[in-house]
Amino acid sequence: MKKNNRLLTLITGDASPYCQKKYGDYGDLFESLLMRTGETWLKRDVVRDGVSDLPDVDGVIVTGSAATAHDRLDWMLALEAQLRTYIGQEVPVVGVCFGHQALAWALGGETSRNSDWEVGTKPLTGHMALMGVNEWPRLLQIHRDHVTRLPKDCVIHASSQQTPIQVFSYRGLALGIQGHPEFWGDIVSDLVEARVARGLMTQAHLAQAQKESPSKNDRFNYRQLIRRFLEN
Repeated sequence: MKKNNRLLTLITGDASPYCQKKYGDYGDLFESLLMRTGETWLKRDVVRDGVSDLPDVDGVIVTGSAATAHDRLDWMLALEAQLRTYIGQEVPVVGVCFGHQALAWALGGETSRNSDWEVGTKPLTGHMALMGVNEWPRLLQIHRDHVTRLPKDCVIHASSQQTPIQVFSYRGLALGIQGHPEFWGDIVSDLVEARVARGLMTQAHLAQAQKESPSKNDRFNYRQLIRRFLEN
């Protein structure tokens, strides 16, 4: 990447009031995880403000969302078209959770609803060349939708017991991560508690969310992975 590079976070959903008060919005979470001195970080709420007239940047992050990628709403289709434009311009794109699923659709893959939620800190297995470490760091999860058809020319790098496509990449230009390297454990617990109160999740899901959190070393390794991808 260029020195004094510019990065853009495309925000696809609202952080909970708890998260916003303690950590900020989803863009703030990624900046906290990834920012280096001298960088310019921009952000755009693509649900409310669309994707027209986006600035020239050196890397793009697409956040998570409570939205369902296979609903195929107009704003999702516009986002996916923009992601294809960035990739065609050789601007690296990293998608997380919903962003991971939107990347899959943009490249010709598909998503669907899983039989149950995947919640809490989960171990991953897979090829380690992408990471440069001996084993995949544990990764926070809160999702039910998942990628069910891998796009052409993509490579699966990691899986969890419940989700076969946890991490994939496309030609060194797109990186999809199903879990949440930007989250802290209390963010997931808060989200699950809200869903339990609405009857969307169970006390068993909450117990999974509260069981353990990734270590600081786990988070550091995902920071290194994403930074390496954006810069190389």
